[in-house]
Amino acid sequence: MAYNLQTLITILEGILDPDQSRWIVDENNAHLQSLLDKATSLQQLLDKSSLTKLDTQIREVAHQAEDIIESHMVDHMLSGSECVIFTFSTPDLQQVTRDLDSVMEQAGRLVEMEDDKMPRELDSAMEQ
Repeated sequence: MAYNLQTLITILEGILDPDQSRWIVDENNAHLQSLLDKATSLQQLLDKSSLTKLDTQIREVAHQAEDIIESHMVDHMLSGSECVIFTFSTPDLQQVTRDLDSVMEQAGRLVEMEDDKMPRELDSAMEQ
């Protein structure tokens, strides 16, 4: 399931890489950095558990973010600009960030439930 986030993470890492010269991320890069941090945290959480219930939501949020970023990149590339300054304060990207926050909260609750369920199952198995 975490693979749903890998493409988004790769795109964001490429844009935010200080050694690349194609894209300049201006002082408003907090949106992109925040999105990268959230996607990475969610991927790490998902790598440790099996939360298949959130697969569809995660896929939709990741694809939505990729579409917004890639369309911005393509628009500027087609404009003939040699360098693109990214400013992401768009409502679409802010909505993706909120959606990702929501998925992270749900994942956290599900992981807590799994952790609570496992000790109860172990106790029950040991009693038998």
